[in-house]
Amino acid sequence: FNEGPDGKGGTSYNLLYPTPSANNGSAQLAADQQMQTGWYVFDRNQGTEKFWIVWSTEPVADLEAVKGVVNPQDKGAIKDRGKAEAVRAFLSRGNTSRPEVHKVDKQSVIRSTGDVSVNLVELEHH
Repeated sequence: FNEGPDGKGGTSYNLLYPTPSANNGSAQLAADQQMQTGWYVFDRNQGTEKFWIVWSTEPVADLEAVKGVVNPQDKGAIKDRGKAEAVRAFLSRGNTSRPEVHKVDKQSVIRSTGDVSVNLVELEHH
């Protein structure tokens, strides 16, 4: 997910994965399965972009409810306020671990022992 400024003083939520063209639209990945998403660019709304990375052993109902927004019209934007709020609440509840950052290797490693892992990466653009 991407959480960022909407240009009106509020916050927007966009689903970045799964997409209909990758992995047959399924978010499920097998052990050691690699997946590459498309390229993303910053929009004109300056500020902090929050990229939320979510792993779960089972489907999460609040996240499954927004999979349909990845289409040519909505382009991943979660416009329904109730669904956006449910996603926001899920992300804020689940953000419990911090990634290990290896600056020499230019990598971030995320480890979790739970059934759900929610991790945040923040990027600034001005």
